Formats: sequence, structure tokens, C-alpha cells
Amino acid sequence: MSTQDSLFDAAGPKARRRIRIITALSLALMACIAVAVLLRFGQAGQLAPDRWVEFTQGPYLLFLLAGLGNTVAAAAVSAVFALPLGLVLALGRLSPRTSLQRFSTGWIEFFRSVPLLLVVYIFVSGLPQYGINPDIFWKLVIPITLCSSAVMAEIFRAGIRALPAGQSEAGLSLGLSQG
Repeated sequence: MSTQDSLFDAAGPKARRRIRIITALSLALMACIAVAVLLRFGQAGQLAPDRWVEFTQGPYLLFLLAGLGNTVAAAAVSAVFALPLGLVLALGRLSPRTSLQRFSTGWIEFFRSVPLLLVVYIFVSGLPQYGINPDIFWKLVIPITLCSSAVMAEIFRAGIRALPAGQSEAGLSLGLSQG
């Protein structure tokens, strides 16, 4: 019986040699694909310096930096909303109240299964047709918040479920409620 913390037995000498060979072949294949792509781009003239000179100009760099700043701001605002919402959804999913548990489970499973890009497209293209037209910043923040809250809820729920049962029993023995 092994005391290691892995799910599988350690690889033997033959398996380690096979893993090294497959890894080397995979790396060689990826390098060949990268070289083929670069050669194809070069033949089509896509790597010519005159095609890339615009990206060294001030207005282009400012535009790209502004986009990066807006992306970071949208991600930060989404995180501020998604973390507490995820915690509430996780607690709702663990709740003994059936209605709250069903709502939270439905929310989590729906927004974990729908691709984020699809939700963004709905907010950008679909909702304005029905008169719902928030600012473009919020058209990005709201879908990211919805999908991220579902993922965070599952992370919180898994963390809560990972606690040993003895911890809950210890809390109950100290007079804490189940909640």
C-alpha cells in the first residue's frame, strides 16, 4: 500500500520512457505546425513589416491600451458582483428550503452550461431589440457576472462540502445553529 497522495500508481520505467517519447513527439508535432503556420503567413505577406507598422503608432497603441483598461475594469466590476452573488447562490443551493434550493440550482446549472459568449451576444444584440439597451460596459459586465457567479457558487459549495462532518458537529456542540 502506497502513502502517496495521487490517484494512480507511480509510473514504472517503461511507462516513464513511453511518456517521454510521446511528450517529445507531441512537442515536435506542435513545433512543425507552428512553423507551417508561420511559413503560410509569410507566403501570404501577412508578416511583412508594412502590415504591422500601424501597431507601433501612438493612436493605435492608445486605442489598444484603452481597450485593455476597459477589459480590466469590466473584469474587476464583474468580480465585485460575482463573488458575493456566488456565495449567496452556494448557500441557497445548500439550504434546506426546497424553493430556494431549486432556484439556486437552476441558476447555477443554467449559467454554467450556457457559454459566456452567447450570453454576451444576447445582451449586445438581442436585448436592444426589446428596448433593453444598457451602456456597452454593462452589456459586458452583467453577462460576466451572471456566468461567473454560477462558477463561484460551485467553488464555494465544494469548499463547504469539503469540511469534515466533525467540524459541523463541533459547531453545534458549541451552541451554533445549523445555518
